[in-house]
Amino acid sequence: MSFSAKAQLNASLTPDFPVFEGTKNEKRKDKDVFFVILGIYTFLFLPSYVSARNIYYALLPVSEDLAIGEAPETKGQKMNLTSFPSPGYHFVAQEIAVNIGKYYTDDNRRIMLFPRLDKIMLELYDKNISSDSILPSLMKKTNISFEIAIRKDELLFLSLPEKIDSLEMERLLNVLAKMEIIAKVGYVYINEETAKESCLTGKAIIRLKDIGYKQRILQYADEHDLSFIRLMHGTDNEMVFEYNHSFTDPVLGICRDLENLDYVEWAAPDFLFQLDLHHIPNDPLFNQQWHLENTGQTGAIRDADVDAEFAWDNPQIAAGGSSDIVIAIIDTGVEVDHPDLEIYINQLEYDGTQGVDDDGNGYVDDIHGWDFYNNDGDPNPGFTTDTASVAHGTCCAGVAGAIGNNGIGVAGAAFNARILPIKITSDKGIFTSSYNISWGIRYAADMAHVLSNSWGGSGGSSIHSAIQYAVDTKNKSVFFSSGNDADGIDSDPCWIHYHLDFSSDLGNRYFQWTYHKDGATTAGEDCAWIDDVAFPDGSTEDFEDDFAFGDWATGGDDVWTFYTESRHVRGAGVRSMRSGNIGHNQETWIRSPQVNITRGSALYFWLWVDCRPIMIMSD
Repeated sequence: MSFSAKAQLNASLTPDFPVFEGTKNEKRKDKDVFFVILGIYTFLFLPSYVSARNIYYALLPVSEDLAIGEAPETKGQKMNLTSFPSPGYHFVAQEIAVNIGKYYTDDNRRIMLFPRLDKIMLELYDKNISSDSILPSLMKKTNISFEIAIRKDELLFLSLPEKIDSLEMERLLNVLAKMEIIAKVGYVYINEETAKESCLTGKAIIRLKDIGYKQRILQYADEHDLSFIRLMHGTDNEMVFEYNHSFTDPVLGICRDLENLDYVEWAAPDFLFQLDLHHIPNDPLFNQQWHLENTGQTGAIRDADVDAEFAWDNPQIAAGGSSDIVIAIIDTGVEVDHPDLEIYINQLEYDGTQGVDDDGNGYVDDIHGWDFYNNDGDPNPGFTTDTASVAHGTCCAGVAGAIGNNGIGVAGAAFNARILPIKITSDKGIFTSSYNISWGIRYAADMAHVLSNSWGGSGGSSIHSAIQYAVDTKNKSVFFSSGNDADGIDSDPCWIHYHLDFSSDLGNRYFQWTYHKDGATTAGEDCAWIDDVAFPDGSTEDFEDDFAFGDWATGGDDVWTFYTESRHVRGAGVRSMRSGNIGHNQETWIRSPQVNITRGSALYFWLWVDCRPIMIMSD
């Protein structure tokens, strides 16, 4: 985030929350900007997004008065503002996925799942069955010529030659579920909240209100074809169950039913999804590690860094931190024999007997950590040609704790720390599930002091519970990266409260909010919302039913519009203002009436800048 103001104005625009910067904005070449203009002087630059309409598939709003596939048309209607009434706002991929009432709940929110009509997920009993033998068997059973889009051992994603309707898809999945070679079969969904593809694994994680209800949940499980797998680590009331049938879709209904029981706190279906691996620098030498010490060596602003050398020079702490500190890298795996990393050693297992759980923590031979995807003691990354994703965990470990003062490669911020590898993805660094992530976090909370997570893609009750275990129960520090996409926070609260303070009398001025998009290409909806504006003269505007444009104005390449989708309206209101629909190198603005600005007054407003990229699973 950056701020600039003309010398005539002594003001600062500040979000009402701490701002932490990971990758400096000066390094980004693909950001667009959102402006707040006081007269013509003051600018606030916030990250924005480029339209996903030019990437994979169209993301379209569905409302009561718009059919799927229709986009609201407001071009050229400069002052004819359009309202989009909708009791619930959902993004769907045009002609690829449909809303047929599939959903689950998380934290009392209903999250829609849109099944794809041209793609399915299969899990085989035997991962050694060749692809050449699988496809003929499927063709014989279904008369459909599938193509394998992705294969990871026993897991397959199959593409259909053409889209079929939802009833045909349901029948197809039920037919495949009866084949002896198939362990699991299910839809490939597009998740409403993440706009990413995901699949049900057949597992459900259930949290009871009290362990005393254990027998009741076991009886329920027996009546609904669920098998108890295990308790979640560190709990006595979070239980993992697996559905005893191949077709995974009924798990959604079971979890919804469970959440209606008076003894269940929450029930979360387990999803398989593709992890977002967040960017990290890949610099071979310290003098190129601008994030630690920025001398302007890459053309960026000098000293735009974390001032690592000042921390290393602090006489109250050891340079590079303490070797007693263990940092868990929860990611794609870490090379345990890397010459520039000090890998954690579980001494009881190292000195113990192979094949025996010598330290009694439930993990056999976890000498250097654990692989939660393959459930073994080898947390090394997989060996494939996809070096970008496979090497991600090792690179993250280097940023955090590459050995310093050894004349090799790079230096980590805490270069004396030891690294605990926690692998949560498949060998290619692509797939994981909320179950794998939850277990990885809980294990790391027991074994390390700091938990580092440079990934994104999904949340849910089981992951939130694992983080709470690490922070509240084990008193550990848990860090997540902010991502690569300059993306708004995609879960409540998404609204950010800003205020602009004035230290002098400025007289009558207007405020203009301008959303500007450059020509770079990334994924996003390119939207901004504002609501509940409080002006320096004490007047307010919430854009509700009594709002009249009057002296307000809007323009640019498209106009701002009233908006009534509930998630993008603050508090008890029913309307906010949404930026216009714009393309590359365009802008859209809205301007307030003039108000009197006096010394000591302030402007307050709520802002939400949002993007919803579709993540398509790929090999």
